[in-house]
Amino acid sequence: MKRWSLLLLAAVAVEGCAVVSAPVRREAVPVGPFEEFRQRPETLLNRTVILGGEIIETRNLADGTVILVLHRPLGLGQSPRAEAPSGGRFLVRFAEYLDPVLFAPGRSVTVAGRVLGAETELVGEAPYRYVTLEGREIHLWKEPTTPPPPYWWPHDPWYPWWNDPRYGRRPWR
Repeated sequence: MKRWSLLLLAAVAVEGCAVVSAPVRREAVPVGPFEEFRQRPETLLNRTVILGGEIIETRNLADGTVILVLHRPLGLGQSPRAEAPSGGRFLVRFAEYLDPVLFAPGRSVTVAGRVLGAETELVGEAPYRYVTLEGREIHLWKEPTTPPPPYWWPHDPWYPWWNDPRYGRRPWR
């Protein structure tokens, strides 16, 4: 009984960390390896999938917004794992306007959308086949912050060393 309680608690905790709404998550199908999905997106045509990655470009058009994303596998809480290798790129089309300042290159996103198929566009001078989604939901992750540099103050000969909270980590040693 205790194991089932722990398992239920873990499932609720993981469920609470997800950024895509529960109805869309229930509808979504697993993609499998993204490289294979990119070669044959027609296998999941008109199905809902959840993908993540880093924004490459945001284009505002007359009828909505297109976001180009460099795929990254999803980790806990459906966040893209930045250290994981990419399986390629995909396009997401949204009917509404998304601000390109907020959805700037390098930002991480998790997207839920309906698979529309594939489109070919140029990357530089080479044609590239993009998996294309009709965006239903998007979650923009917070920008990573770098910690501030450690505060350093000069040695005070009148300040007793045993009261120094950083004793043992002095930069002059």
